[in-house]
Amino acid sequence: MNISKQLLLALSASLPLAVLAEITPLKEYEKMWEQRSKDKRSQEEFAGWWGNENAISRILLRLHIMQKGYKSLLDVGCGFCKDFEPLKKSCPQTHYCALDISSTFVSLALERGIDVVQARAEQMPYDDSAIELVFCRHLLEHLNSYQDAIKEMVRVASKEVIIVFFINPDKNTTDKMGVINVGGFTTYQN
Repeated sequence: MNISKQLLLALSASLPLAVLAEITPLKEYEKMWEQRSKDKRSQEEFAGWWGNENAISRILLRLHIMQKGYKSLLDVGCGFCKDFEPLKKSCPQTHYCALDISSTFVSLALERGIDVVQARAEQMPYDDSAIELVFCRHLLEHLNSYQDAIKEMVRVASKEVIIVFFINPDKNTTDKMGVINVGGFTTYQN
């Protein structure tokens, strides 16, 4: 067992045993995130996709948390945890926790001392109403179906769920499922 899995198990000791099992098999669209996140060049590409703390959605999130006085936030599909440091500075009372499918992103977060778990957005290892605010930015459009992920976010949130879309939903049409190829891996862009 590698060190990151040992750390994850130690941090997750209070979780049900089913949650501690490896996420296998990975779904086809999850493989891109798991495999490509291991490569430094791909990490740089992904970092560009995530943007930085000055993205308007990130600034608005922090302002919203300050206004509401939230004490806990779950970042679903956290990637590089770009909201961790700015949130710690502007809202030190808010506990930041994170979730991602990629073992690389989870390991990078653990190295920074972030409360993080490796899990699917559709199967979160948290109790009902466990976290005040659940935040999901630029993730749903990459899932094969967003309904289960939203249900999970609502289940876990005690007060509010905020979802930021990269690709604007079009309320005049039905959902469009699009499979794209990114670096030889199939993923969704809904």
